Amino acid sequence: MPVKSMLSCQHGPADETLLRHQPESSPVLWLSHFLLVGLLLSSLGCSKENVRAETPPPEVEVAAVQQQDVPLYTECISTLDGYVNAQIQPQVTGYLLKQNYREGTAVHKGDILFEIDPRPFEAALAQAEGQLAEAQAQLGKTKLDVARDTPLAKESAIPQAQLDNDIQANQAAEAMVAAAKAQVDQANLNLGFTKVRSLIDGIAGLAKAQIGDLIGPTSVLTTVSEVDPIKAYFALSEQEYLKFASRISDVAEGKKLPSGKKVLELILSDGTVYPEKGWLVLADRQVDVKTGTIRIAGAFGRYLAPRNVRPCARRNRRCQRCAACSAARCN
Repeated sequence: MPVKSMLSCQHGPADETLLRHQPESSPVLWLSHFLLVGLLLSSLGCSKENVRAETPPPEVEVAAVQQQDVPLYTECISTLDGYVNAQIQPQVTGYLLKQNYREGTAVHKGDILFEIDPRPFEAALAQAEGQLAEAQAQLGKTKLDVARDTPLAKESAIPQAQLDNDIQANQAAEAMVAAAKAQVDQANLNLGFTKVRSLIDGIAGLAKAQIGDLIGPTSVLTTVSEVDPIKAYFALSEQEYLKFASRISDVAEGKKLPSGKKVLELILSDGTVYPEKGWLVLADRQVDVKTGTIRIAGAFGRYLAPRNVRPCARRNRRCQRCAACSAARCN
């Protein structure tokens, strides 16, 4: 019993002390070994056992093998642009008084986008109309002179030269009337040009002139882009171009309509695919010597959602992301 209590308190060192003082043949030595092994087993049994969980077998998806034809795609980075980009420029010089559209909204052909101060052009029109009235009055006088002098010249009451002068004056007066009418028409045009209108249907961009600016024919007020359809420009290598050369040649030669076969897909920047497929429009006339590629243009029509379904705001934002770079994929 004294040996057991010593081993439980000191474990290993107590056993070594006991082995030094006891002879090898002593039964106490064997007893100490048995007690030491029992103590170690009991101490191990008192510790918390770590149970290792068995790893379950991995799950593997299995699919049936099917033989079928799959399309081959070529993906290119594309840049979207309006099918027609009309720069809105005034045709007369004057001070900008009014902007009639909201930037970034749809406009129609003929809508008034800007207004220029019309007062100088109204005055010019009034002056042209006055000159026309004066020319018409002069024309009336010459007609009377010709009508009066014609019978007198036949009776030799007046020289024939006087009648000739009357006839020439009448013709000059007619020419003056025609010129005055042209000036009136030009003044009317200039007055109408004070209302700057949209040339096409499309989306109007940011205004580049402010109210009160002096603008003229060289000033660009804004740009209207036609977006139905919209163009997608991308570059193909010469090897990839040869795959589509026959299709592009048919369109260029007029054998097929550009929108006859829709083979393009548009992948937007968020990874979604535009619902409408596009068609090839044109290819540049030569290979770019710097990049070794040919510039291709495709077109995509406007996607119209079903009328009985109202698209959510998020979907609208996604479909309107046409100004950023996207990927055009053709097969």
